Amino acid sequence: MFSLLVPYRVRRQMLEASDLERLAQAVLTSPYLAASDLDHGFEQTYGFSVLFQRSQVERFLLMLPSARSYFEKMLRRDCQAFLVNPLVIHQGAAVAPHADKTLMSFLPSGVKVPFPHRVSVLYLTLPENLEGGDLVFHRNALVKARFRPEVNCMVEFPGWLYHEVKPWSGNSRTPRVSLVCEQYRLKPTMLQQIPEFHLESTRSFSDFLSANGEGNLLETSG
Repeated sequence: MFSLLVPYRVRRQMLEASDLERLAQAVLTSPYLAASDLDHGFEQTYGFSVLFQRSQVERFLLMLPSARSYFEKMLRRDCQAFLVNPLVIHQGAAVAPHADKTLMSFLPSGVKVPFPHRVSVLYLTLPENLEGGDLVFHRNALVKARFRPEVNCMVEFPGWLYHEVKPWSGNSRTPRVSLVCEQYRLKPTMLQQIPEFHLESTRSFSDFLSANGEGNLLETSG
């Protein structure tokens, strides 16, 4: 359970070392990795995003097979939709304070946009001699808590909680890489309004063709 004093939960050593290394490598070499497609506040970060319903988990794992062991430990049984965002933050970059309302772009105007029930963040790689880069939580414009990232550590928090990532410095040859998963509890009527599967990346179509050899591009909508 979360509390007002500690609004997040930490699980360390989430994966075997070999599984973590494969997952980090898969994210950093993904053909979909590009300048972030997320809203204001994510400038100078890199990633891609995949929204999918529970029925499409296996389809997502075709894209990122090395995430299977993590998903088996992390996905909540009471959630029906997920948005996965690998997030690469290079030295000097940051993420502005925000609460996750990523479903806004998929829902009709005027619909109340739900927060994720839970946000789960796994840290894949971190620079040596890291200074800064903390995950900072806010409530009512006040800093409530901060978490210093650790490799192979997952931090979870409620989706309505405002948070930011501070700039970092250190060994710039290794980026700060995390795998973010927004987990949603949605009513059936709202679940019907979002795609079964939707991939967003700022990579061009020609890049995908090159990366896939014969041009086998994954569909980007359900």
